[in-house]
Amino acid sequence: MRCYYHNTVQNFISDSSKGILGHLAQAHQFALEDQQKNAWLKQIQILKHNFSEFKEGHLFFEFAIPRMGKRVDNILIFKNLIFVIEFKVGGKTVFSFCKDTNH
Repeated sequence: MRCYYHNTVQNFISDSSKGILGHLAQAHQFALEDQQKNAWLKQIQILKHNFSEFKEGHLFFEFAIPRMGKRVDNILIFKNLIFVIEFKVGGKTVFSFCKDTNH
């Protein structure tokens, strides 16, 4: 599987946070430390809050990027857009980058 968890945004919002965490933990191939578990729970909380009004879209957690050997925290596919979302534990600033690929 290319990601640890994926679902439509609506189903993600209605899934229990503990259930989502269970999927993430089961797919995680390393010892699950409290810091990682707490980071995922915070991500889930933030994403549920910010996506609560979305009626469509698909969300992926811990998505493996082919041929790079790296994973991104989240990918959101919404309409014809792909958003890569990275979380940093303890971060104090927010950085956002948007690029219009139609121009």
